[in-house]
Amino acid sequence: MTKINSALGVFMLAILLFAGSVNAQLRLSGNQTDNQNYTEPVNFLPNSVLFNQMDSVGGTGSASQQFPDFSNNVIETAEDFIVPAGVSWRIDSIDVGGQWSVAGPMVTIRYNIYADSGNAGIRPGALLFADSMIVPITALTNASPTFRLPTSRTLTGGASGTKYWISVMTVHPFSTSGQWFWSTRQTRFAPCVLRDPGNLLAGGTAWRITTTAPNQGVQIRLRGEVLTPPAPGPQTTICRSVNVPLPDHSWARDSVQVLLGSGCVITDVNVRIDTVIHTWDADLSFYLNKGAVSSLIIDNVGGSGDNFIGTVLDDSAATLISAGTAPFTGTFKPSNPLAPFNFGAGLGDGYWRLSISDTATGDTGSLRRWCLVISYTCPTGGIQTIEIPNYYSLSQNYPNPFNPSTSIKFTMPQGDNVKLVIFDILGREVKTLVNEFRNSGTYEVNFDASQLSSGAYFYRLEAGEFTDTKRMLLVK
Repeated sequence: MTKINSALGVFMLAILLFAGSVNAQLRLSGNQTDNQNYTEPVNFLPNSVLFNQMDSVGGTGSASQQFPDFSNNVIETAEDFIVPAGVSWRIDSIDVGGQWSVAGPMVTIRYNIYADSGNAGIRPGALLFADSMIVPITALTNASPTFRLPTSRTLTGGASGTKYWISVMTVHPFSTSGQWFWSTRQTRFAPCVLRDPGNLLAGGTAWRITTTAPNQGVQIRLRGEVLTPPAPGPQTTICRSVNVPLPDHSWARDSVQVLLGSGCVITDVNVRIDTVIHTWDADLSFYLNKGAVSSLIIDNVGGSGDNFIGTVLDDSAATLISAGTAPFTGTFKPSNPLAPFNFGAGLGDGYWRLSISDTATGDTGSLRRWCLVISYTCPTGGIQTIEIPNYYSLSQNYPNPFNPSTSIKFTMPQGDNVKLVIFDILGREVKTLVNEFRNSGTYEVNFDASQLSSGAYFYRLEAGEFTDTKRMLLVK
């Protein structure tokens, strides 16, 4: 009895974890639907075949397990596929091979799309999308069910192609003689894997290579459309230079405002964690939020290492952030994808929030600087690269000391009248470099002091209600 109760507990925990995994991974609303009265649209026309493992000799693959002490039979089998570089796949329907051993009541069939775990290609990673349909078992005997997705799913290939996983799963009432078999395709170079929720096959809830078909793959076919990438569009980099404390075993948050335009569509999002100071990186979890969409982009990585310096998160990167080392300088694939933030027309405008959770006691730190790098397209407008800061700033001139010229950089979060003036040591105005209206952005002005004598000078920026003065040294 103890063993049965223990196994039942593990099984129920696995089902609860599975049912909640969409929210746990990306918290995307509306990605899981039960089609209680599913019927194929009359005018449905199959799209192009994107991935096909149906048109070949098949064998008997993974079967749903009969657990006498459980109320349901469960099996989930997964197969990997690659979206080629330079394109995206819009998946509209999924065909799967399988058969039911006896007629019976209704059965739920679920499909899931996962990111790759990066673990030698033997198990899926984060759950991206999930949908399910409920159909009569009598309709599935020796059949290949077809999912017509309630919402098309788009997956993008990275710089060298991107691996994803798709799984199929049945959940159906226990029957002493009934089993669902997912059919397999023979002669598959990469093995398919399965998850054993019942914990009775010594695999637990972890993914493992199937023992019944170690060199075969799930009979599965993806249909949809190959989407070519849009023409290059504008890109905006929105940065925050702050000093937000990271309290011990608590949360810290900071937000930036994005204003692209009502008709603009986001095509790509990268995140730069320019500077986070912390003495135990593995304590930290980073989340990006916009409206109802949230993604855990850095999930307790780096062990006891210090700091994140110049860390760029990009879905197209070759290296997972979990495979990097502190201070993670360079470009990495985030713990969970940023693709859900590729919003439609006008939905990207508003406040985006970075949240950092210190998940353990004993260490503190601070967030110093972070940026969003957003690529987008709009109904009109050409190709451009702009930086829209969230604050006024006046930088130290460079070089300093200088002879005879130097550059002065300043930023403006909004359009305003700007005046940039040079003064000598006695406070006398020497030269006016800027005295006009400027739009929001980052500017760099050159100052030529070839007609002036060596010595200390000052430059002052006035923009709206902002004023700042800095000292520079001319040495001839």
